[in-house]
Amino acid sequence: MKKIIGVLLFILSIQVVSAQKITRLIIRGDDMGYSHSGNEAIMKVAKDGIQQSIEIIVPSPWFPEAVRLLNEHPDLDV
Repeated sequence: MKKIIGVLLFILSIQVVSAQKITRLIIRGDDMGYSHSGNEAIMKVAKDGIQQSIEIIVPSPWFPEAVRLLNEHPDLDV
């Protein structure tokens, strides 16, 4: 009987641990291509390892510069 209770408690503890959700924070650089200073800031933050994702605005005045900068860093998530 003690073994059965022990096994049931073990199974219950596994389910409780697996039911817990891990919260993640994704830092995203938004609106790349909108301005020259914005492009520089987003690239600096990406190189420093803080930011994990970049969003780019295609119909924007500094889009060509953003593309050039991003082509220099193909490992970034865009």
